[in-house]
Amino acid sequence: MKKSASKANEISGQELPENADASYNWRDSNMHWNYKEGDMVVVEVCSNHTIVELLLNGKSLGRRSMSECPDRLFRWNVPYEAGTLTAKAGFDGQEVIAELHTTSKPTTLKFTTDQNTLKADSYDVAHLEVQLLDENGLEVITENTDIEFIVEGDCRWLGVDNGARSNTQDFKSKKITTAKGRCLAIIQSKFKPGIVKVTARASGFEDKTINIEIK
Repeated sequence: MKKSASKANEISGQELPENADASYNWRDSNMHWNYKEGDMVVVEVCSNHTIVELLLNGKSLGRRSMSECPDRLFRWNVPYEAGTLTAKAGFDGQEVIAELHTTSKPTTLKFTTDQNTLKADSYDVAHLEVQLLDENGLEVITENTDIEFIVEGDCRWLGVDNGARSNTQDFKSKKITTAKGRCLAIIQSKFKPGIVKVTARASGFEDKTINIEIK
């Protein structure tokens, strides 16, 4: 998360919000590790463990204790360097690890569904998600593109969304711009059995297709 309205705590040197109450409000922290070399980034870790260690490319950036965190968020000021940022807690043989990886430009579409088969009851639905991936198969959330869905077969198109609060696109459309590299489409069965073929298409990417059986 980039620094915003924060000050240094005299004990730990960590960056804390000017308004302590604001630290418990929702804010749009960045869940990625893609910045410019040398950028100073405030890294926040939320954990129910009492001590957390932060590492950048395997090098420890130190440990933070909950006693140093008045708002219960562990913080480090980190000069950005591409690679892997790792938060580690639980040091008695039961480690818990969370990582963020630097990603490159998106090269492929990941197209998935939560249902490969629907009941022909005019009620059952399938959620189809598109996610941008880089050459290493990592999810890219710092780039966006326009997605078009092509549907073949007898089904009801319920709409699209990208999860962004600022999104004003027509949710009944078959076209949408991703937000944080992803978007969602929803289809619904009718009473007629058969195969529904849904294709996700974007300029510069290979088409991806999902077949859903309605029976």
